[in-house]
Amino acid sequence: MKKSVQRICGVVLTVIFMLTCAVPSLAEEYSSVNDYINKADPSNRVYDFADLLGDSEESSLQEKISKAIDNTKLDIVVLTVNDNFGYSQSSLADDFFDYGGFGYEDNIEFASGVLLLVDMEDRQIYISTGGIAILYFNDEIIDIMLDDITEDATDGEYGKLCEEFV
Repeated sequence: MKKSVQRICGVVLTVIFMLTCAVPSLAEEYSSVNDYINKADPSNRVYDFADLLGDSEESSLQEKISKAIDNTKLDIVVLTVNDNFGYSQSSLADDFFDYGGFGYEDNIEFASGVLLLVDMEDRQIYISTGGIAILYFNDEIIDIMLDDITEDATDGEYGKLCEEFV
C-alpha cells in the first residue's frame, strides 16, 4: 500500500511538473531595442517594459503627462527597460523617441519633447530631449532634475520618480 501511494504521488508530481514547464510564460519577451520601438504608439506616453509601475500608477501618470503636454506644448514620454541590449542610455532613449513617432510638432524632423529612461540593466536614469525642448532642458537643468529624482530610484519609488519628472 505504501509503495502504491508513493507511485501515485510520484506520477502526480511528474504531471504537475510537466504542465508547468509546458505553459508559456505570460511575460513578454524582448530581444532587441526594435522590439521596444515596435510597441510604441504615439497615443500612449508610458512604456513600462521593466514592470516597475502598478496599473493605477501608469494610469495616473498617463493623465498627468496629458495635462503637462497641453501646458508645455512638449511631448513627454516615460520608458522603463530591464535590458538595454548594449545600447547607451542616450542612444536607446533617442531611438525610442525618434523612431517611435513621438514629438509635439507634426514635422517629425523637429519634433519637440522630453523622454525619461529608467534603465534597470545598468541602473541608470537618463533624460533625452528633442526639438525646442533642447533649449528648455540644458545640461544644467537636466542635472538638477536627475538629482531631484535619483533618491526615489534608490528607494525603489519608481512611480514617484516618474511623477516628479513630469
